[in-house]
Amino acid sequence: MKKQISKENFILFYLTFVTGLYPVFLTADKIQEIIGLARYTAVLLHYMLVFVFFFLIPASILKYYFHEKLSGCGLNFKNINPGLKFMGLVFPVLVLVLFFSAGNSRIIREYPLAHISKQAYGLLVVMELFYLLYYIGWEFMFRGLVMQGLKKYSLVLLLVLQ
Repeated sequence: MKKQISKENFILFYLTFVTGLYPVFLTADKIQEIIGLARYTAVLLHYMLVFVFFFLIPASILKYYFHEKLSGCGLNFKNINPGLKFMGLVFPVLVLVLFFSAGNSRIIREYPLAHISKQAYGLLVVMELFYLLYYIGWEFMFRGLVMQGLKKYSLVLLLVLQ
């Protein structure tokens, strides 16, 4: 069966769609405004929606409609050990930096949920796990889908699209 749309056209269409949708519906501020959730809950929903719209939907379409391997978008576990070792060294340092800087007024202004690390460690862990989902979605969309899926185009165009 011949595909009605090429993979490259799908990526360009989806990128246009999701980047148009993002500022209108997917930011924590818009979620808070539209649904009326508390800030913490709105941020968690924002992280989850980025994961869904930037990773789950395009990855599913690539896999099940285009029959593409997601490794073509950089999603594989071939060289995971060096990354895990690096994270094992860096993560404790980042946790300490977050903990000791969470009371700084400039940090709170930039990262309004940072104060949670001083109030409730469980909420901090939940927030960081959702933050991981956010970055999986974000990196898949812009580093994997756009950069790898459109690599036949000019590098300059790909950097502008990002």
